[in-house]
Amino acid sequence: MKNGSYFPGRGTLVEMTFLKGKAAGIVEERVRFILRMLEQRDLPVRASEHVRITGTDDMTALAHWMDKVLTVADVSELFDDIPPDDDVTVSRGTVPLPLPAKADQG
Repeated sequence: MKNGSYFPGRGTLVEMTFLKGKAAGIVEERVRFILRMLEQRDLPVRASEHVRITGTDDMTALAHWMDKVLTVADVSELFDDIPPDDDVTVSRGTVPLPLPAKADQG
């Protein structure tokens, strides 16, 4: 008998749906972390920046932003190393997170 994990619905729609849900949860937690750190550092987040952060499902971009969120002086610096709309996918089909109360609408 082989040791290891076995998902009973391996290769099925059930497994694929499960894995998509798991990935969406990871994305949402990373987005929440980034927004929370910006809030804790009292950095104003413009509506366009909020949309860019909450609208991505690109794990590479989110990891990059998580690394930079503690050192940037302005939110726009998060996006300095990533070309706009090239590496960032704005296609997440979840309910967007609300804008923080302090968000600049510009």
